[in-house]
Amino acid sequence: MGVQEIPRQEWIRFCNDYSRQHEGWIATIEVRGTDVGDRVEARGLPLRGVTYEEKGTDQGSIEIYLDQGVDRNEAHVVNHPTRVFVNRDAGMDQDLEVDADDGTKTFVRFENKGQSNRDARI
Repeated sequence: MGVQEIPRQEWIRFCNDYSRQHEGWIATIEVRGTDVGDRVEARGLPLRGVTYEEKGTDQGSIEIYLDQGVDRNEAHVVNHPTRVFVNRDAGMDQDLEVDADDGTKTFVRFENKGQSNRDARI
């Protein structure tokens, strides 16, 4: 199916659904941008969830939470998101891309597509 853009009016529902479907999947967060270069923000942590916090019409943030263990989450915040894309393969959501108004692109990539952290240890 390839890459699909998620319309802004669907971001809240999409983030909730995406979080439920991918909770526990082992993820890496990468950021790319001319001002920040290419860097890995977090690697090999289970996804806890993705939320869209709407604040006004053109503002807000998308927050990506990864599990760091006992009551600790790694949060990556994309301020002023402009576009959200999901890569779908065989009808299943895969990697996520969030573009921001500062030109940065944040990617959530999964190391073990279709397996949660619990499944990966079995």
